[in-house]
Amino acid sequence: MAQEITLFDLASKPPSRLVLNYKSIPYNTHWLEFPDIASHLKPLGIPPNTQGKTYTVPTIHLPSSPSHPDGEYIMDSKAIAIALEAKYPEPPLHLDAPELGRAEELWMQLLRSLVGVFGPRVNSTLLNDRSREYVEANMHLEGKP
Repeated sequence: MAQEITLFDLASKPPSRLVLNYKSIPYNTHWLEFPDIASHLKPLGIPPNTQGKTYTVPTIHLPSSPSHPDGEYIMDSKAIAIALEAKYPEPPLHLDAPELGRAEELWMQLLRSLVGVFGPRVNSTLLNDRSREYVEANMHLEGKP
């Protein structure tokens, strides 16, 4: 039986799940809460991010391969999409589409304009008490948990 991809994620962050589902790639999900992200990922030997938060989700663990006998960990939705596209090219994501850069830019502008309106509601509606308390206590550090 082939090894499955493991997705480490929050219930409120669907992009990587969308890619895995779109490509019909088998995977299992290990749900994490905000306060547990670093303490869970660091002991797995995942190198920290060089910018922003040191450990983030989504993170995936790709099965072992000749070039990565212990598998490979990848953090960040875009990096995950690029890796999955390289390993599983069908159906294509069209990550090379010329419109993608502009779409990403517009998406970030939209998110920045809405965060003040929806951010507090997201925290109180989608997060459980433990994650909400962590996010509220750490929001000031970098503008995000």
